[in-house]
Amino acid sequence: MFARPCAQRFATSYLGWGTDQCFFIWCLVWWPYAFIHHLNPFVAKVVFAPLGLNLTWTTPVPLISWLALPLTSALGPVAVYNLLCVICPALSAWTTFLLCRYLTRDFWSSLMGGYLFGFSAYVLGHLLGGHLDCFAVFLIPLIVYAVLARIEGRMGRWTFAFLLFALLLAQFLIADEIIATITVVGAATLTVAWIFGHSELRRRIKALAAPISLAYLAMAVVVSPWLYYMFADFRHTPLRSSNEHAADLLSLVIPTQTIELGDMLHLFRTLSSRFTSNTFENGGYFGIPLLTIAVWFAVNQWRTLAGKVLTDAGYNHRNGDGSVATRGWDRDSRFTVAPGETRSSAGSGAAYSNFVIHFIDTGDRGGAVV
Repeated sequence: MFARPCAQRFATSYLGWGTDQCFFIWCLVWWPYAFIHHLNPFVAKVVFAPLGLNLTWTTPVPLISWLALPLTSALGPVAVYNLLCVICPALSAWTTFLLCRYLTRDFWSSLMGGYLFGFSAYVLGHLLGGHLDCFAVFLIPLIVYAVLARIEGRMGRWTFAFLLFALLLAQFLIADEIIATITVVGAATLTVAWIFGHSELRRRIKALAAPISLAYLAMAVVVSPWLYYMFADFRHTPLRSSNEHAADLLSLVIPTQTIELGDMLHLFRTLSSRFTSNTFENGGYFGIPLLTIAVWFAVNQWRTLAGKVLTDAGYNHRNGDGSVATRGWDRDSRFTVAPGETRSSAGSGAAYSNFVIHFIDTGDRGGAVV
């Protein structure tokens, strides 16, 4: 369905609007090209001459470039980019389904959870805007899966450390900004679980510190050349204002044009056009039914560990830095939440997916695991 608009020109036209896709199409070719020609892959001198471009401060998706190399050589980078637009949402839905199935052992609620994450407004918006690094989020559920499996004792300490290292490394080589989000929100969520959990759970969470630290340290060693070029050209000022892509409070219930309903009704198009961020970055939409489920869960399950952890996860993901600083209605009649960025909605999709699976499947396992 996503590829239908360019099905006749799959190798010559790309999916989505704008021009950001061109950068990722170029990146699919750049990493193998730099290797073959013995060029520094982190600083591309072939563009923006004579200074070149420090790619560590961009989103060059090296892992996807290397994994897609056989297809890129056979089909061309444009066709491969279009294939990634089709594959990544489905892959994200599948890995979320695996996580939800692990939590609930229920097929249909897990299927719904996978759909809500893999085809969320966040994913569809970034797919439309051509942000490959942002809609390739299929590793996030697997990282959560690994942590839960270790807490339950279903995975050995060294196996967990190695698997987490591999997942973190792969995610860094797709989008390092998502690694930062995972780290902050994951630490906050485990802290809440430690504070409100029973003594045995506290012991198991405390035991996570060593293997998680080892995994992060190993990842840092492997990507040290990347980190060197990043800190050698360290940016002392923000790349963007925190308000540039702040999540508008109304975007929770007003769909943008990335959602069929938001494109059908003139009222929704008018309201969404006044949001702070653009259509691509505005991934905050969840809809009234899903928000109702989330509120129901938070109210009815707040005293349980699952309620505290999931509500905290949704809260932190929703606002990026965990704060809720409302600026109110400004001169342009926009009610915004600041300073959290809409890109943090990737994690909130996972949190709200779990709200739904706990709403559909009310068995004991869901609450016990989380």
